[in-house]
Amino acid sequence: MEKNLNSLENFKYFSGRQGFTSPILGVLGPREVLRRRAKEQEICCYVLEGDLEIISQQHSALYTKNDFFCIEGDDSFEIHSGSTGVEYLFTFKK
Repeated sequence: MEKNLNSLENFKYFSGRQGFTSPILGVLGPREVLRRRAKEQEICCYVLEGDLEIISQQHSALYTKNDFFCIEGDDSFEIHSGSTGVEYLFTFKK
């Protein structure tokens, strides 16, 4: 997981050039946890509102509004939303 430049335009440009699908809106309430198993498909995310923490076996990182990041397809991970919840866009590599 690597934090990239902060901007929705950068997210759109990066995901489009790297072969990702159209973004999908994700919403989690305050302090919710979402668990994802490895799917051998890279995921790219952009935080619209709130904050979230991504936790995998090798890494954990906090992302806030306007951050975008990618997760390798071979990583299982959890998304932990912050105290106000989180809205985010996510997209999968084709």
